Amino acid sequence: MKIRSFLSHTIFFFLLIPISFFPRPGSAADKKVALLPFVIYSDKPRAFLGPGLKSMFISRLSGEGIEVIGDEKLSPLLTGEDRKGVSSAKRAEELARALGADYAIFGSITSIGTSYSLDLSILDLTKKKPKLTRVSKTMEEDQFIPKLADVVYDFRAIMAGVDIRTQWARQAAATSKKQSPMGLFYRPAGPQDRQYRPSGRVRIRMDVMGFDTGDLNGDGEPELLVMGRKKLLIYNRKGNSLVLKDTLHHSLGEDFIKVSAGDVNGDGSAEIYLVSSIGLRAQSSVWEWSGRFRKVLKMTGHLQVVKAHGFKPVLLFQESLINRYFNGRIAIMVYDGPRKLVRKRLLPEFKKGVQFYTLTFPEPGKRGTEEYLGLNQNAYLCLWDRNGSILWQSDKAVGGTNNAITLGTTFDAASPNIIYFNSRIISADIDNDGKKEILLVDNIRLVEHLQTLRLIVKSNLVAYRMEGAGLVSTLRTPQLPYCLTDIQVQDGTLFLAAQKGEIKLMGPGSGRIIWFE
Repeated sequence: MKIRSFLSHTIFFFLLIPISFFPRPGSAADKKVALLPFVIYSDKPRAFLGPGLKSMFISRLSGEGIEVIGDEKLSPLLTGEDRKGVSSAKRAEELARALGADYAIFGSITSIGTSYSLDLSILDLTKKKPKLTRVSKTMEEDQFIPKLADVVYDFRAIMAGVDIRTQWARQAAATSKKQSPMGLFYRPAGPQDRQYRPSGRVRIRMDVMGFDTGDLNGDGEPELLVMGRKKLLIYNRKGNSLVLKDTLHHSLGEDFIKVSAGDVNGDGSAEIYLVSSIGLRAQSSVWEWSGRFRKVLKMTGHLQVVKAHGFKPVLLFQESLINRYFNGRIAIMVYDGPRKLVRKRLLPEFKKGVQFYTLTFPEPGKRGTEEYLGLNQNAYLCLWDRNGSILWQSDKAVGGTNNAITLGTTFDAASPNIIYFNSRIISADIDNDGKKEILLVDNIRLVEHLQTLRLIVKSNLVAYRMEGAGLVSTLRTPQLPYCLTDIQVQDGTLFLAAQKGEIKLMGPGSGRIIWFE
């Protein structure tokens, strides 16, 4: 406790040192910067952060052709909400234009215990179309000052016309470990014929369509949920093998399509959220398992648990209608009693749509400034802001899966109506550098251009890193001789649900659970 107090006071001291250095009067040629109030999220009072951050930015930005607009001009324009901090790019642009600024700096700082997270943005208004660059960093308390200084100098570089995203990409490549993280990943520029070295693998005598992990019985040891079309298997991991504990079989006319697990009701044990295709609609059932299955409830529509390390699981829901398998806006669900789910709030309408089972939250702890990540309806990886506008989109379509069902024919009856269920997207630190990567399955079609045949026989797993206002691909796997239908990370172990792609309609199937540590 004394160490934490000392570090907090150290941050306070160093942040306030620059307060005695005031910006010099600006000349006509200076670039003008609107330094807007930062949003502060903290689990304890930290009144020093706001003024300290402001003074540090002013001292390091001012001079050499840069003028930070003073409070006497900024304060009269701020509303009560603005004074609590500005996190919206739209509001930042409004204030900057009212001030005649060339740039606006805004964002948030999150402090939990001795950990800090910076999510700061600079908006360049000198361009014909304003350009937003976001910098996100996480660190422990003793690294707060040097990391914050790095952000300030990155912003100065942007004002000088330097493309810092190119610099970041080069640094990421230069600092990547020479060894293969988890025995699986390598840098994109590396050779394509590298071998992968799993920590373990088990063959499953069915086509594996879904996978997740969760502590189902509250004993502290996670179970593995392996799902095929006709049954759900519960395993425990024992060393390099899996031990089957229980099996749930489908009902007549039911096909399982997705499974997820998480302790959404907060009772200390993860619930199972199993989604089935019945007739022309999706139906979800919620199960508990403590040695045997017990159904809690069922409802029409799709349910999916989204998990991020250190945060409470989030349960998403989307309606399913006979004529529209995925319908309407996605909602966050919570429990109202032990057997009833209710809608807590609706998520925004996502521009270009989002594939429900790929939706995730890159930084789930920042309520009010949250962003969303997933595949759009055309299978491009997208980053959306809190209003559903696209901040970033991948250069090419990704994803792909053999997990699909056919529901009659399309409207013009020209082709089968095929519904695909892509793997979840997850966030995990796979190279142990203290920064999380975004992991995405990128399956490779056997036949690329046929609309009614998308058989996958090979795949890659790609790791992205959040840099600025977008993502940069940093690591990828060699080609794996499987279709990856799902992925999950549990306690530092990456699990892959894999399927041998084969052109056949009959047979037991050939699935694998492969894991890397």
